[in-house]
Amino acid sequence: LGAPGYALVSATHDHDLLVLGATSHPGKLTDLLGSVATVAAHRAHGPVVVVHGSGHADRPLRRVVVGVDGSEAGDEALAWATEAALAADAELVLVHRTAIALASTVAIRNAAIPGCAA
Repeated sequence: LGAPGYALVSATHDHDLLVLGATSHPGKLTDLLGSVATVAAHRAHGPVVVVHGSGHADRPLRRVVVGVDGSEAGDEALAWATEAALAADAELVLVHRTAIALASTVAIRNAAIPGCAA
């Protein structure tokens, strides 16, 4: 169990982008122990993209949504998402959840973030 996730992770190197499709098997043991995407997200050496749906690869990217929490990993995700949004001329949406369970979003379009390549 989990072997496909570990195989994908072992095939990646530092700074590689790992892209995989989202699948689920309701009622299976994998629901309790995690999925390939869960293993990949926790063990990958670089960014992981999980793709839901099909037939949308030819559509232009309109928005990049990233969760921010002030952590080092969150800052890395923000930098990666910023570069992806700038490259695609897409809107960058930051989502932050506060301790009182309110969600706030900030939309940034064509704005450079310090520390990120434009």
